[in-house]
Amino acid sequence: MSQKTPPKINVRQLLQLLEESGFDVTIVGEKRLIEEAAKPSAMVRARTAVAAPVKIKGLILPDQYRILVNRELGLEERVKTVLHELIHLQAPDLSESVTERQTLTLYKHLTPNELGQLEFLVS
Repeated sequence: MSQKTPPKINVRQLLQLLEESGFDVTIVGEKRLIEEAAKPSAMVRARTAVAAPVKIKGLILPDQYRILVNRELGLEERVKTVLHELIHLQAPDLSESVTERQTLTLYKHLTPNELGQLEFLVS
């Protein structure tokens, strides 16, 4: 089964969606991320690391209007993680691999203003 063509997503739309949606971005420890992901009632989309000491980079908890980002990550990875979770918010049906590709593409093309806004969100 092939994935449909992903929607055009830009950072301006994602930041506007965050503002309009009422979602809160919170920086937390990995233990809290793991606890939230393990809750049976949680509707969770997670950005995970492959072969790294950090297991979960971030989560979106749609039923709680929250995005959690792992504080153990460096600033660049926190920015990429919040982008990733915002893409899930914008396009929840995208696969993890498509979401991650879009995350990396958006990150490469951030304007200084967009980067500053995202760094502020995850600082």
